Amino acid sequence: MVERVLNTRFHDLKQLKKELDILIVILPDNNGSLYGDLKRICETELGIVSQCCLTKHVFKMSKQYLANVALKIIVKVGGRNTVLVDALLRRIPLVSDCPTIIFSADVTHPHPGEDSRPSIAAV
Repeated sequence: MVERVLNTRFHDLKQLKKELDILIVILPDNNGSLYGDLKRICETELGIVSQCCLTKHVFKMSKQYLANVALKIIVKVGGRNTVLVDALLRRIPLVSDCPTIIFSADVTHPHPGEDSRPSIAAV
């Protein structure tokens, strides 16, 4: 169902010669399969950046929540949230100036109370 709706709307926009930069979806609840299907289809099949929000958080209109969502969206569409001042002033050597290795890590946790899904860590 989700796949059919996303594919139909995506191709409707293409025929109108309109490009979708980001899809913002307000989900009714913590339905993990809906979220997972939506993310998988957008990222792997359609090549669309997506951001999901829960209805209960959106309607609270919390400045902190909306700011956090905005920070996520900025990065997803190619922007940046922070810049090292020292890097801008050239006090930190560029990666190309000397041998460098950069590591990054992230952990994704299931929704609270969802015991059937593991946390996933990546480096």
